[in-house]
Amino acid sequence: LDNSSVNTIFDGNQIINHKSTIVLTSNNYTYVIDSNTGTIIYKVNFSSKLKPIIAGDYIFLISKNNFLISFDKKKGKIIYSMDIYKEIAEYFKIKKEIVEFKHLMLVNNELRLFLENSYVLKFRLNGSLKNVTKIPSKKKSNPIIVDDSIMFLNNKNKIIILN
Repeated sequence: LDNSSVNTIFDGNQIINHKSTIVLTSNNYTYVIDSNTGTIIYKVNFSSKLKPIIAGDYIFLISKNNFLISFDKKKGKIIYSMDIYKEIAEYFKIKKEIVEFKHLMLVNNELRLFLENSYVLKFRLNGSLKNVTKIPSKKKSNPIIVDDSIMFLNNKNKIIILN
């Protein structure tokens, strides 16, 4: 096998291990696995662009076709599926624009989706877009949370702290 064919065999994200549940996204599927037995509880026919989030009984992810999807952790039933590009267009009252998603995280019971263009989308857990903010500089590192603040390195290697 050459390198190009090897690289297409497995295309996935980081594995999430939460209590007794493992979430693995690869190629076209998301698998939910019992970490005690290794048994696949179920699989759904979509995968994630970014590392999924587990919050309580729900799993949140950004699908490869740019939807924010929430589904039940135990049964795999989809709770909602929101077209992120459409949500951005409606928020700014513009035509749909293509943006690059960089990082998804859970902060104070809200989903924060960081974009390549330095915007942050804040979604309520029910999937509604709460607001959009612009951070003061481009991110070089993935954000971390420390004492209710979001911290990251910018392109000049300075620590940026957002409250």
